Amino acid sequence: MSDERLVLMRGDITQVQADAIVNAANSTLLGGGGVDGAIHHAAGPGLLAECRPLGRCPPGEARITGGHALPARHVIHAVGPVWQGYGYPIERAARIALREILAALQRMPTLQRVTVVLFSDRDLDVYQRARQALEPTPSA
Repeated sequence: MSDERLVLMRGDITQVQADAIVNAANSTLLGGGGVDGAIHHAAGPGLLAECRPLGRCPPGEARITGGHALPARHVIHAVGPVWQGYGYPIERAARIALREILAALQRMPTLQRVTVVLFSDRDLDVYQRARQALEPTPSA
């Protein structure tokens, strides 16, 4: 399941030059806290103006917009399920996200690279451990 096209890095997603970045959006698509708010702030008022007429986006769906003032060309606003409690557990999120990314890379060989940008060293460590757990162990 290992794929060299999957890159894990520590950084600021609002500074990443890419075809698209994925925003963990809320259903209004109008910005909020955390990563969503940071992306809207860095993209400037054009992103909010483009999101307003899109209306609500239900969990499990996504909408794509331009990147506006971001170095990324597009923003994919993905709305996830609402977790009952404070935040979604990162260990669980890492396993799910990486499993799905690796499966998508297998299905779509034309994807050149998927970069997962983690904000903290702790988050990067969690994702690195999750990736190792998903990779097959070499046979002796």
